[in-house]
Amino acid sequence: MQTIVPQNRRQHYTTTFHRLWDQKKNLWVILSLSFIIGILLLLIAPASGFFHEIGFAAIIASFLGGTIDVYLQQRIAKDAFQGAIGYFLPEDLREAVRYIGSMEWFAEEFSLTIKLETLPNNLLKCTVKVRKFLRNVSHHTAEMSSYLHLDEWGHGDKSRIISCSVKTASSEDESLEPELKDDGNTIHVETKLVPVYPGGEVECLAEGIEIKRLNDDVTYSLAYCARSPKIYVEAPDTLGIQVGLNGAAPLQKHPHTNLYELPGFYLPWQGMTVRWWPKNP
Repeated sequence: MQTIVPQNRRQHYTTTFHRLWDQKKNLWVILSLSFIIGILLLLIAPASGFFHEIGFAAIIASFLGGTIDVYLQQRIAKDAFQGAIGYFLPEDLREAVRYIGSMEWFAEEFSLTIKLETLPNNLLKCTVKVRKFLRNVSHHTAEMSSYLHLDEWGHGDKSRIISCSVKTASSEDESLEPELKDDGNTIHVETKLVPVYPGGEVECLAEGIEIKRLNDDVTYSLAYCARSPKIYVEAPDTLGIQVGLNGAAPLQKHPHTNLYELPGFYLPWQGMTVRWWPKNP
């Protein structure tokens, strides 16, 4: 799988500034001139004079103009979106769409890799690898961690976590030791939270092993909307394989490899299921 390096924070803000400057050039020129004139009046005019007060007013006006413009632009877009939802959609669907529209994270890329290896006594070693490449689509800094849940089925070998890590442009060189929790039935590992700026990106990786039965399945649910999630399956020829959403809706399989993909858009919390069974001899 290709590893994508998260976008540099300075590059992100530079790109954002240039885009906003093109859209709001005339307004910001006026606000900047108002601010400069206000500073000049404060420096030149007497401390208690009329023009001194005008300088204060010009600085305050330029500050308020910039902040209110940004706020109104976001608020009007949000109100228009919610108004369209209320007008076009049935009542039963409005809350679901509002929930999706309020999500702070979008999975630009997601892959689930499943490797199956047969063991004695009708058991199977299932290695699970998860890769999430998430973008903060909110207007504020949000925190994200990498995590993985596995079940413990009580077989001879135990389920275990191999690795869990999170990387951003500012934290890729930091040590983020994951915290492991084991209640005897499940194991859960999670890294520390890392802050991600609006429009910033974070890569979450995790790998673990479950000991499963020879006729069984594994299901993973992604908590975010995603673009064309992919499932890779590596299994011996003695096993039959079925891959789908919730075990029912089959995904599109690559003609030459065991790669399954949901083209288009994935809604959150749909179960991605890999089902296997022994083929008839």
